[in-house]
Amino acid sequence: MLQVREKTTPGVLGGIYCRTRYIDDAIRKAVADGFDAVVNLGAGYDTRALRIEELSQARIFETDHPDVIAAKKELLNKKPLFSPDYLVLVPIDFERQDLADEMKKAGYAADLKTLFILEGITQYISPEAFSKTLRFIASTTAGSRVVFTYVLKDFIEKPERYPENKNMIKQFKMAGVTDITGIDPLELEGMLLRNNLILKEDVGAEEYQKLYLEPLNRKLNIMPIERIAMAEKNR
Repeated sequence: MLQVREKTTPGVLGGIYCRTRYIDDAIRKAVADGFDAVVNLGAGYDTRALRIEELSQARIFETDHPDVIAAKKELLNKKPLFSPDYLVLVPIDFERQDLADEMKKAGYAADLKTLFILEGITQYISPEAFSKTLRFIASTTAGSRVVFTYVLKDFIEKPERYPENKNMIKQFKMAGVTDITGIDPLELEGMLLRNNLILKEDVGAEEYQKLYLEPLNRKLNIMPIERIAMAEKNR
């Protein structure tokens, strides 16, 4: 199945493996730096709260649609899974509810030094919705960070430049996703600054190879169409 997936969507699995490792490392570093909380926006069935031991030293809030949260609660109640004391599941309908209000109801406070995560999210929301999320992050305490993946704007607008991955646009549409949002890396720093955030890192396939694969002498195809960025709340 992995071989079939690689043939139909070359480099996607490699990109997911590497972005997972990058975010895991960002969480461990945040906890080591004394962060109080991790907020995983659109967490889905993410398992980091179960498998990253360091998270027991902080609180982790996971947000998603109420239906997803309800299903996840049910799964976590089935052995051998469990729901850690430090995990808070926050149901929210982003179309009808305000993120700041729902987070406050869940016990989150803006003075908590926080790492925010948006993994595989930004391409599915409008630029306005993403800016609103960034403004919420920038309303938290100084030094808070956000790590997010994003799809290249150039790929969305000119998929023919990426022959290995151009069929993904068709797959998006077949899944009912017609509005896909991309970001230009050259515009990323300015976009973040307008939302009181400072770009710290912006990495992609080339950097993943050097960080994770070359030291292990491992060969892995990684999609060039998605990158991951780290930003910090301006002091």
